[in-house]
Amino acid sequence: AEYMGRRKEHKKRTVGTVPLTLGPGVVVALKAYNMILPAKKGAFVRLDARTNAQLKTASAYVSADDGARVEGADLRTFVEFGDTLVPFTKTEMAQLKRVGEPSLALLGFKPRAALQPHHQLRH
Repeated sequence: AEYMGRRKEHKKRTVGTVPLTLGPGVVVALKAYNMILPAKKGAFVRLDARTNAQLKTASAYVSADDGARVEGADLRTFVEFGDTLVPFTKTEMAQLKRVGEPSLALLGFKPRAALQPHHQLRH
C-alpha cells in the first residue's frame, strides 16, 4: 500500500453548481465536489503567559503619515496602467472581478481519431 500522508474522512459536500449549456435553450446544472482534501492541523490558540487565558487577536490599518487608524471605507486599491496608478474602491474592484455568471458551454466534439490514449487517463 502506498502511503498517502495524513488522512481525514469527511462528508461529500458540493463545492458549487455550474450551469452547462449544451445548446440554445438546453442548460444542465453540474455539481462540483472536492473528493480529496488535505488533513490540516487545528489552529493554534494564543494564551496569556501569566493567567493562561485565551487571547483575542485584533488587527487594524494605520496611516503611515500621522499614525491614525484607517477605517475600511477609506482604503483604496490601485491598479497600474502604464506608468499611472488608477484608484478603485472596493465595490468597483468587486464589479471588475465579476464580469458575468460562471458557466460552461459545449462548443463541439472532436472526431474519435483525434483522441489519444493519454486523454483517457484518470486520477
